[in-house]
Amino acid sequence: PATVQVVVCEAEGLKAGLIVDSILGQTEVVLKPLDEILSGIEEYAGATVLGDGTPSLVLDVAKVIRTAQE
Repeated sequence: PATVQVVVCEAEGLKAGLIVDSILGQTEVVLKPLDEILSGIEEYAGATVLGDGTPSLVLDVAKVIRTAQE
């Protein structure tokens, strides 16, 4: 069987496990708003550029957990 990595998150008193491809670590980032095309996807808080120049979408974990509870 394949190994699955799960990150346990808590937001607004609710806990959830998010399955991830990999864990890169923890870092501080500057969050930028999404443009009009992606702004309707509420589960994304915004976007950032990582230290190596890679663009990355940032999840709104609280929204993901609330959506999963519905």
